Amino acid sequence: MTWIYARLTPTSAGGVRTLIAQIRSPGAPLPLGMGPAIIGTTLLSHLGGASVGREGTALQMGGALADRLGGPWRLSDEERRTLLLCGVSAGFGAVFGTPYAAAVFALEFVRLTAGWWYRLPLCLLAGLGADAVGRHLCGAVHTDFRLILPPDLTVSGFLWAGALGLTFGLVARTYLAFVTFNRTWKPTGHGPLPTSYHVIFVVGLLYAGLVWFGQLTPFTGLGIDLAQDAAQYPVSPLVAALKFLLTALCIGAGFRGGEVTPLFVIGACLGSGLADLTALPVAVGAALGFVGVFAGAGAVPLAGTVMACELFDPQLTPYAAVACASAGSSRAGAGCILSRPGSDREVEDHHAGEVRDDDELDAFVFRVREVFVAALGRVEGHDEAVRETVVQAFVALVDAVLHGEEAGDLPNHAAHLGEAAVDGGRGDLRFEDESAVVVDHGR
Repeated sequence: MTWIYARLTPTSAGGVRTLIAQIRSPGAPLPLGMGPAIIGTTLLSHLGGASVGREGTALQMGGALADRLGGPWRLSDEERRTLLLCGVSAGFGAVFGTPYAAAVFALEFVRLTAGWWYRLPLCLLAGLGADAVGRHLCGAVHTDFRLILPPDLTVSGFLWAGALGLTFGLVARTYLAFVTFNRTWKPTGHGPLPTSYHVIFVVGLLYAGLVWFGQLTPFTGLGIDLAQDAAQYPVSPLVAALKFLLTALCIGAGFRGGEVTPLFVIGACLGSGLADLTALPVAVGAALGFVGVFAGAGAVPLAGTVMACELFDPQLTPYAAVACASAGSSRAGAGCILSRPGSDREVEDHHAGEVRDDDELDAFVFRVREVFVAALGRVEGHDEAVRETVVQAFVALVDAVLHGEEAGDLPNHAAHLGEAAVDGGRGDLRFEDESAVVVDHGR
């Protein structure tokens, strides 16, 4: 699968990141090979037992198909954006059987507030249509998670839902940190894992060894059986921890498919184990964990709440709203599953028709760059060429420092920064007001 994205369709390598970047800033049509590539690689991942989901496949298929269908009609950017959102809703609704949550998810996940009032009904219509086609024409059967007994709404129940929500949010935050840390596996051309092929091969062997010798086969794949068991009786938190570890390894290594379904399972198992310590029924705790970890990791509390209503029971909605809101607040919006824009740092250049993979570049660099550009605007006697040269050298230096480049390489960046100013004829640059440059290191 690494070869497929490296050789056959490199412009699709960004996956859902590419799709969301297209929604936020429509450019050249999405790659024609995005759908076939994600289908094939997802099948390979699941055939190999990787602990990945399937929603990434559905979102990319829906978005790519929608973008291609709208091509002949010469749609405006706003119309293309709406069509892409409808494709996302259709994919999400069909794969999970939750069209209402799909419509909310599409708008909440991409963070498009403008025009939501007319896009929401269109996304809902697309989700309902895709769900109906999947169920009635394709014979899709979704897992039945409905609660046998609706929960009783009590004050203590709301308090426990909030407490569990905070725990789910912390787990989501830990998962995001773990997957972000896994980006250090990104091939750099040197070291023990110099290429993507080395990364996925070595981690794949490690994963296979853990599963084989640890007898962890039930934790591979989607893991839906684990979630169903969690709704029936308390399960050990170790179950959630093992599923967490295997999922993080697979996603970090580059296996394709998605991570939402494994997060559902992780949350359900964790909620089931913790519910035994609260006044909530085990099934309710599992249901809250199911949507709580998802809402926390994706920063989509509204979608998580609506999904709880659709999948489990409408009477669970108040508890789910509290748990999802708590989960979202406990992680303060840091990062996001599926690499939501503003978190994944991937920059897409649609006009050039290729993805510039800047996953390792922290958002801090962009903020520093903006401040630095503004500061250079106050330099006496500067010109545009000098400013741009110095800015590029400065960004390279900060990027190297932030991401642990070898110490021997740093002086080269620093020297380049100095040379940029000297070569531009401005070796004596001075700021009118040094206090004007303020760098905010907060995230």
